[in-house]
Amino acid sequence: PSSVFGAAQLNLQNSSRLLASNFLNAGNITADGVRAAFILSGIFTESSLSADRSRQAARSNKTILMAMRESIASAMHGSGLTIEERAALSRLLGNIDALIGSITNHQISSIPQDGAPPRWVSSLPLQWGEKLIEIDIEIEHRPSTENEDSPGWQLSLRFELDALGAISIFIGMMGKRLTVDILSSEEGSTQYFVRSVPALKTQLVMAGLEVNRITAETVSKSEQTSNLDAKSINVAV
Repeated sequence: PSSVFGAAQLNLQNSSRLLASNFLNAGNITADGVRAAFILSGIFTESSLSADRSRQAARSNKTILMAMRESIASAMHGSGLTIEERAALSRLLGNIDALIGSITNHQISSIPQDGAPPRWVSSLPLQWGEKLIEIDIEIEHRPSTENEDSPGWQLSLRFELDALGAISIFIGMMGKRLTVDILSSEEGSTQYFVRSVPALKTQLVMAGLEVNRITAETVSKSEQTSNLDAKSINVAV
């Protein structure tokens, strides 16, 4: 390959390794790991730059993708590329633009709306064997009212695996009171979650949380999407 194409490959390999370090790994998912992945997802890049958190901004997915795009664009303007090399770079540039566009859409969706509770929308890449799974994540904050001691939070996670089907998880928290609702499109995976409920509840209680409800039920993928809008923070005593 040409020297220009080879240099671009090297830059992309280095950027890819840095980008992969922001991914979740199925064999080692922790609360701190999810938090770090969410912060580096790209939706906070501009706020990190404006707050002079340059190291955090430089490690964000959006910044890394922008650097990869610059490297590709620079290589495409170079001379000596073969038709195949130029076509490969063009395809890669299109994929990078699509990823940057997705992050930008998440940023727009996370902009506060007048009168609406604050919310943050993103997706977290999960390395699952040889596959890369996107976990759609949405966090909503509801301010406390006169009758409540603390604000409420709702977290929703949506993803799909070949072995488990479409999964949606809704977590509501009011103070230290917690509800967890798990929706699965496959009966077999629902039963797996049902069997896991006692262990999950024990872990949550040991973490100092009061568990009011943990449910798991079989719901089709299309119904899960409608449930996302219907679910609200519900931490009944």
